Parts: sequence; structure tokens; C-alpha cells
Amino acid sequence: CANKSANNTIINLDPRNVSQLEDVIDNCNVIFLDSTRNALITNPGKILCDSNYYYIQDEEMNCIKVFGKDGHYVSQVNRVGRSNQEYPWITNFDVKDETVYILSTATQKLYEYDIRGKYLNSYVLDDNYYDIVAVNNNTVLLFSNYANNKMKNYVLFDLKQRKIVAECDDFTVNAGCRVAESHFIRTDEGIFTVKPFDYTIYQYDNNS
Repeated sequence: CANKSANNTIINLDPRNVSQLEDVIDNCNVIFLDSTRNALITNPGKILCDSNYYYIQDEEMNCIKVFGKDGHYVSQVNRVGRSNQEYPWITNFDVKDETVYILSTATQKLYEYDIRGKYLNSYVLDDNYYDIVAVNNNTVLLFSNYANNKMKNYVLFDLKQRKIVAECDDFTVNAGCRVAESHFIRTDEGIFTVKPFDYTIYQYDNNS
């Protein structure tokens, strides 16, 4: 925005015109999702995928819709409520090995469900965290985005021990705000993360 002389090009894409997409993307595949009542998404948020499914957060309905790779509706994680097996609000989520991890700052808890919404477990956290990535079946990495009381940006939480086993990246001012986009990407080489205004990419190996 500061460089007003920059030559920015906006390309309006029609998803039904695959040849147009191929002009700017090397390889693309358009998936049309089911439009049945249960499959409808009111306000799409974060989107994840694995080898079998697409996981799409509906921010208005406060749930996660699961679709097959062919676009057919499979199920949803929709356990909104106040019981021990329910979450009041989805702050962020991640999926690994068909386990859905839901982070909720409203309760400072982490919830586990299968892809059909069956409750598996929940974990009490020590503070607010706004992003999550599952390192493996035993540990998750949480990010506070400069907005919690302990003033630690990253903590590694052990699900079996139900406690923090490592933490790093102190900050001195609690910003009290958050950015909705995910800060993590998981690859075969490990987990990559970025921080706002930092201009650096950090890599965690698979042992964190």
C-alpha cells in the first residue's frame, strides 16, 4: 500500500472456466461441493485438506464441514454447547490422521473429535492461544499471537501428559488482539510458521 507506483494486477477468476485458471496456476482442479441442506456453508473460514477429505470451517454456524475429494458431503463436527464434550466457539482448528482438534479461547480448552463429530477428549490449557498445529498424535504446537497473560508465543503441549513440555518466544507487550489466518503449515520436512511483522519463516522439525 505504501508504494503507490506499484503495478498490481487483479485477475478475476471464474471457477467454471478451468482454462482461465491454468493461465495463472500451473495445475488446478475445480471441486464443486454438494449443495444439500447439511452441506451448505454460510460463512467459510479456514480450509484444510488431507489425502481423503476437505475440512471447511463455517464461522457463522460454528462448525466444521467435511467433504470427500469428489466434493460430496461426508459429515460435520458440530458440538456447540456448554457441556464437557462441547465447545462454545471455534477459535481455530487443525486435523491430523482424521482427528479434529478444536481450540476455543472461550473455555481455554482444546477439544478432540473424530471427523463425524464424536467426542474423543478435551484438555485444559493454561492461557489463551489462537492457532494450533498437530505435530503428531501426542503433541500439538500452540501460538498465542502476542495475546496472552504468560507472554509466551509458542508452547508445545503433550496430550498424553496433559501439560506443556516446552515453550519459547517471549514477548513484552500483550497486544490483546489476534489475526484469524493460520500461522502454521505442516509438511514432510516439518512445521513452518510465521509471526506478524517479523519477516522471518521458522521451521520446527518433526521432533519439535
